[in-house]
Amino acid sequence: MKKIPVEYINQSIYQVLGNLEDFTNYWKQGANEIFNSPKLIKYGKTKINNYDAFWLDFTTDNDTYYYKNYSIKKEDLIFAITFFSTVKHWDLYSTTWFRFKEQMKL
Repeated sequence: MKKIPVEYINQSIYQVLGNLEDFTNYWKQGANEIFNSPKLIKYGKTKINNYDAFWLDFTTDNDTYYYKNYSIKKEDLIFAITFFSTVKHWDLYSTTWFRFKEQMKL
């Protein structure tokens, strides 16, 4: 969770992040500094607890780990929520994550 500047309070998560394609390209550059061999799989828009959300899926460590990250803006806060597992176990754990995501309250 991160508090955002006052000028962004009345903007949507998409206005704060900007063009999603540009955002993902920026993410790719930064991810290389943090993760071993990050690879963006897919990204898109959704709603969580009736708030607009941006999501992206990526792998790291030569496709060993799978991550699903959500960015959600509520008032003057941005939440980053991440689920991850090994790629091998993604199908097993992802159904639990999606049930949790649908019941989450911000």
